[in-house]
Amino acid sequence: MEKFCVNHDEAIAKLREDAAANEREHESFRRRLHEHDEKIAEMSGLMLAIQRQGDAIESMTNTLKGLKTSVDNVEKRVADIEKEPGEKWKKVAFEVVKYVVLAAVGVAVGYIAKGV
Repeated sequence: MEKFCVNHDEAIAKLREDAAANEREHESFRRRLHEHDEKIAEMSGLMLAIQRQGDAIESMTNTLKGLKTSVDNVEKRVADIEKEPGEKWKKVAFEVVKYVVLAAVGVAVGYIAKGV
């Protein structure tokens, strides 16, 4: 019976050692899981910040596209305005030349009519 008690006490001591080892291992697991939870929360925050930056970049891109369209329209209008005085002077010059030619033709017709 004494041998049974010694074996029994040894078995209980072994079980206690195993339980203590398991408890230390579980504490280590809990600690590591807690660290992982913190890292996941940090990464979620970073992902949210990256998403916000992506949205901001997309918004800026759309704004820049609108500005480009506006600048293109202004550029076209300025080009049209710059052309306008040149076209007016061409028309005026054409009219002057036309009336000079008509006057010359009139003078020529007058000389011909007077000479006849």
